[in-house]
Amino acid sequence: MCVLLQQAAGVPCHPVRCGWFHPRRWRSLRLLTVLSLVLLSDKARAASELPDSFETPDTRWELADYDVVPRVQIRRAYDRAHRGNASESIRIEAGSGSFVHFRYPLGPMPVHDDLRPRVWVQSDRPGVQLQAVVVLPRSLHPRTGQPLRTMIAGTVTDGSTSWQELTIQEPRTLLSQKLPHLYQQFGTRVDPREAYLDAVVLNAYGGPGVTNLWIDDLDVEGYVPPAVFGNVVNQATRAGDGGGAVASNSLSSVPAVRLESGVLFVDDRPFMPRAIDFKGESFEWLKGLGFNTIRLSRPPTNQQLREAEQWDLWFVAPPGTGPQATGGLWGNRVLAWDLGEGLMGRDREALRRAAEGVRQRDPLRRPTVCGPRSGYWDLSQYSDILMLERNVIGTTLELEKFGAFLQQRRRLARPGKLCWVGVQTQTPRQLDEQFVLLGAGNGTAFGLSSDQLRMVAYQALAAGVRGFCFRSRTRLDSTDAATQMRALTLKRLNHELKLLRPWITMGTFVEALSTRDARAQVTVLQTRRSRLALVLARGTGQQHVLSPMAAGPLTFDLYGIPATDRMYGLSATGPRELRRHHGPRVTQHDPDRVNLIALTEDSAVRNHIAQYMSQHGREMVQLRTELLRGAVSQARLVDQSITASGQGAPQLSQSLLTVDSHLQRATQMWLAGDLASADGLARHGEQLLDQVRQTYWRKAAEGLPSVTTSPYCLLFSSLPSHWRWLAQMRTATWSPNALAAGDFESLPQMLSSGWKQQREPVMGLAAAVELSVTSPWRGRTSLHLRVWPESNAAAPEVVETAPVLIHSAPVPVRASQWVRIHGWVHVPEAIRGSHDGLAIYDNLGGWDLAERVQQGTGWREFVFYRAAKGDRPLVISFALTGMGEVWIDDLSVALWDPVTGPVGTPAARLNPTDSRGAFGVPFPASR
Repeated sequence: MCVLLQQAAGVPCHPVRCGWFHPRRWRSLRLLTVLSLVLLSDKARAASELPDSFETPDTRWELADYDVVPRVQIRRAYDRAHRGNASESIRIEAGSGSFVHFRYPLGPMPVHDDLRPRVWVQSDRPGVQLQAVVVLPRSLHPRTGQPLRTMIAGTVTDGSTSWQELTIQEPRTLLSQKLPHLYQQFGTRVDPREAYLDAVVLNAYGGPGVTNLWIDDLDVEGYVPPAVFGNVVNQATRAGDGGGAVASNSLSSVPAVRLESGVLFVDDRPFMPRAIDFKGESFEWLKGLGFNTIRLSRPPTNQQLREAEQWDLWFVAPPGTGPQATGGLWGNRVLAWDLGEGLMGRDREALRRAAEGVRQRDPLRRPTVCGPRSGYWDLSQYSDILMLERNVIGTTLELEKFGAFLQQRRRLARPGKLCWVGVQTQTPRQLDEQFVLLGAGNGTAFGLSSDQLRMVAYQALAAGVRGFCFRSRTRLDSTDAATQMRALTLKRLNHELKLLRPWITMGTFVEALSTRDARAQVTVLQTRRSRLALVLARGTGQQHVLSPMAAGPLTFDLYGIPATDRMYGLSATGPRELRRHHGPRVTQHDPDRVNLIALTEDSAVRNHIAQYMSQHGREMVQLRTELLRGAVSQARLVDQSITASGQGAPQLSQSLLTVDSHLQRATQMWLAGDLASADGLARHGEQLLDQVRQTYWRKAAEGLPSVTTSPYCLLFSSLPSHWRWLAQMRTATWSPNALAAGDFESLPQMLSSGWKQQREPVMGLAAAVELSVTSPWRGRTSLHLRVWPESNAAAPEVVETAPVLIHSAPVPVRASQWVRIHGWVHVPEAIRGSHDGLAIYDNLGGWDLAERVQQGTGWREFVFYRAAKGDRPLVISFALTGMGEVWIDDLSVALWDPVTGPVGTPAARLNPTDSRGAFGVPFPASR
């Protein structure tokens, strides 16, 4: 149609600086209106015939605009085709210039990052580029009154004369990169919402002289038919008629953000938030790390909203209370309203009122999100999205059980409820506090392992969550080594999450497979066109130090896979086809700690992976090597410190030199462009580094009753402090037992000294607490806790809250005093319905530092140490979090002041053994 406009006006069309198209002048507005109607008709015709294999006699491409007058011949070619019998041939003869554009009209196609125009091209000269015209129907050009148009660019042909596929990847991201220039030219009222593709364009200019071009197999992956997005045409038509309301920033009757069937849509496309807690960083910098969402602790300011629009970022934020909170610019970039975290069942009514208030004030009806700690069923009635989270790294919850924990919480909510996950990126706050109080300096210096953080994210992905919020307490742009490693880790993770976006946003959890190989766990996610198998390394204690993946092939079975499906192993170097054996057997010969396998018969899935990696694979391999470099530097410091304390091992120091050699070779391969070799060398270096860290950690933990005995054994980076702290512990002189009635021999003494029982009613379960004469560890009785299904009631699959808790008598503790907590527990059978089992914790260390006992053989000793930040009473708690029974005995608390020495004088046991209550008397509940 642009050719007709040129003929009518007598001049060619030229692009202005921002890339949007308009003729210099028209002879008549009436002619323009007629031609626009013809254009819309042509769009609908062309779009309905995608994919176009160019087999019909009619040519499709048309000359659009140019900066050098060309002589053009367009014809159907039956002597050359990429596939089928024909292609479209274009012959250009031109002088010196830079572009000759040929246009293929499309129906309105909403711009989103899953939309991918692609076409096959053969040319006798390099430099042919695929581009697309993007229309902004909500923004009008101030002179013409027409919707703004801009161009986004795709790939370019090289010098090869064979068929090449040209694509445009992530159109929405490309459009967002154009916005700053559009803002500069037209002001910040440029509105990219509801943008759509109008046409694809080929710049066929190959230089002065003759260029021959053949075009075949045009398609647009992720195309939404006009019937689904029909309002775009109407809005564009109204804008063309001079309707200024469409282009204004007033609220649209169709919200940009909506929730449907458990999937979040932005501009009618599935959206996966990759969010970060905001701590004052530059929005541009956070965008560069790959985040698309920022979580705020207060409503966004107008300045933040403008910056979010500029960088195409969204907010998760609490609702405002002022008049501007009801609409207009205030809420345009809000993805979801945050109604709070740490909520419990008793907060149900307050949540209901808050949710109703938001819905009454928000005309766009954005979804709400809350973070429950309990009461999932009730709270999910009033919150559209649930944020599931808990700390894993540096705790005693097994990392490999984190995914199962999230699945349990999803089952507790109402069916189909959309769930996001809060991913821990720093050590637990109370562990940081104990590091400082116990003498190790600034606890924030102990950063988490990059690979542990990545494993936590993949455990969540395997649980079927559809959004990620990376939790952060401090600025992510700080210059200390731990924070820089954290930022690089999140950038790498964001790349991987973007690659896996189709499975995360639209995939369904199929099953967690049982494998014969104990080294890995396998989970399958499925979309309409493909499956994704996540193969994650297993091992106990990975929340402290990752287990190395043992050498040797990894074999497992994937049932129900169509025979026509192909298997591709995914890595930063692209998809690698795996050989399929007869039957369901899958074998990986050199497994990594995270293995991703795509199964599909659709070549578009493979092409999506290949093209994403062709654009980002080099950076992803670089990130992997840089993270390994940081991990080696940290391990070298740990090794030197441990060696100085007399606990080093020469063979481990030598292994670190080998890792460093792998790293140097990987860097050389990366610089040479050999990404596969660089990635493989980095992987082998990581595996060897895992062995070094695991060996040092096991040596530190051996001989301790449990890993929680020393807080410094909870992380690899804190191991040097463990040996210094342990040497100090050996010189400590502890006070006599300061806890009353910890021998569990006298019920009256327990009650009078302040012991308490707390019951949390759980439907279908009964609980009992008593002093039992059954095989105590010492004396005549021990404390017995039991939870069981009530008669005529099926046992619940998941126990949401601990049905029974016991809180000790308080022990006064002064600031700077250290505390030793010691006792014995017996858990004869595995606790059912909860991954926490019997949780033993105190109010100084909190829930994250709890000792968790799932099952044991006979009586088991526990001991852990705490330090008090201020004068406060110490209370020890026992929570039976699932169904089963436990016995507790001989609990004691001793004190020591590292400044003044022992507290009190040595004395006999404070707990009398001759004033026992009646055996088996139930322990009265207190509320």
